[in-house]
Amino acid sequence: MNITENDIEALKAGSKTMYCRAEIIDADYKTVSMLDGVITSGNYSINSDSDIRRTCNISMCLSDGSPELSEDILFNHFVRIHIGYYLFTSQEIKYYCMGVFSFDKESFRYDISSNEISFTLLDLCSLLDSNHYGTEYGAETSTIYAVDPKTGERLEHSRLILKDIVKNILDDFSNNNVIDKGRSKINFKKCRIDEIGMNNRAGTDEYEWDELPYDLDFSADSGLIDKLSAIRDLYGVHEFFFDTDGTFIFQEIPHTDDDMIILNDDIMSDLVISENMDVNIYDIKNVVEVWGKSVNFTREYREAVSDKYTSSGSDGIYSVTLDNYNESGYSNDIKLALTVNSDNTRENTYININNLGNRKIFDKLTGNPIKPNLLKKDKTYIFEYSNNLDNAHGGFYYLSSYQVHAVAIMTDGSSLGKKEYFSKKYNTDNIVFIKDENSKYCIEKIGEVRKKFSGNNYANLESDSLTADYAKAKLDRLCRRSTSLNLEMLLVPWLDVNQKIEYRPHNSGDTKTFITKSISGDLLSGIMSVSLMDFYATLDTEN
Repeated sequence: MNITENDIEALKAGSKTMYCRAEIIDADYKTVSMLDGVITSGNYSINSDSDIRRTCNISMCLSDGSPELSEDILFNHFVRIHIGYYLFTSQEIKYYCMGVFSFDKESFRYDISSNEISFTLLDLCSLLDSNHYGTEYGAETSTIYAVDPKTGERLEHSRLILKDIVKNILDDFSNNNVIDKGRSKINFKKCRIDEIGMNNRAGTDEYEWDELPYDLDFSADSGLIDKLSAIRDLYGVHEFFFDTDGTFIFQEIPHTDDDMIILNDDIMSDLVISENMDVNIYDIKNVVEVWGKSVNFTREYREAVSDKYTSSGSDGIYSVTLDNYNESGYSNDIKLALTVNSDNTRENTYININNLGNRKIFDKLTGNPIKPNLLKKDKTYIFEYSNNLDNAHGGFYYLSSYQVHAVAIMTDGSSLGKKEYFSKKYNTDNIVFIKDENSKYCIEKIGEVRKKFSGNNYANLESDSLTADYAKAKLDRLCRRSTSLNLEMLLVPWLDVNQKIEYRPHNSGDTKTFITKSISGDLLSGIMSVSLMDFYATLDTEN
């Protein structure tokens, strides 16, 4: 949207009339009817933490007579809402799109005596739940398996890309929910799905994206929105929603310095009426402990002890004898519970079972060779073989020790040299630090305040690196994003959630960058409440 000085001046006008334009549109977003009028009452809300992000309640006095809205219109059409100001400089009404909504059927009302129409609207995500169109047909239970969507052949988890999963379930939804002439009830043709996963910046600026870490199970009454939410919440750094144009978007939440500033402090200082800080000290945690899969040595794992470890020259090989392994080559997906007889000390580390050949060991999350001194003498570790590693030569993924366990710690930097202390305290070598020199809640300032996550889906996490990334994502939310600044300000119709703004709080001499988390606006008074969270660009992680 091209915002001009006239738009900004219109926001600051002390007295203004609010107008509304409601476009009735079909599933292809083509306009079939138009309602114009002056708003007599109304409010809207946008909440980034809600699956149904946008809601709207509007009453307006129509300027074009009685609407002609049949039952078919209410069921098979949407409404695109615009609100507007009268711009005295150009002597016109300037409209701003608030979003595409579905009708809440029980709240639509038209008063013929006053020519006033009222309705409650929910954004299009409301149609993806099990009460509307979102339930899978004929399924007692539903699971997103690691299978090839075209052949149905089961794949190893590392080959099923989360972005592709989302595309496939949206396609299935469109094919199973059609109306006249084969049109889908929800328009997913307007769709943008970015890469989905954890951004691993260790030693590189490139993105490395995770795949499906485990099968996702759902009950019979789960809707499409439950599946999308499960994928979104795998790592806690993504969002999905319909934007104001009706485009479905699945993306990473803005988190870099390069993301656009929507409002700067020069504008904000003229719009803010009051502010207050909200801090819930009971929600702040600076140590997050995640317990993943606990390995039971059953048929799923082939248990062995390395007979020797060769570290001379360029070698770094664990030689293994498996009496019950009679195959002439390595089998895809074989899982090995191996007790090593020595620390791994070389740049590259290999496993050789029954002299079938050396196969390099890679980290499950990054796909890079494991680092020296990761494996410790006399400890048991879990590995998984994949034919696709090492340019299809094959190799082993390092998954974890027999109990998957990770701890993430927020520090100002002075505790980075104490990894051995924390490893002993929490009984795991899988310790990661998030360094934030400006943190008010790091362990050096308020002590260790811990939260543990275990059971449920956490018990499906079978690699140390993946579990560590879960811990980092939880720590980032519980420690760095637990304080909110709440503003009452003049209504800005184009402001959305998860956008960056600049503002200088009254108790601070510095202008800070914030992320908008929720917005609640009154359309008659032109006042809105905005909840802001400190903006944090991705910080360095120390392993």
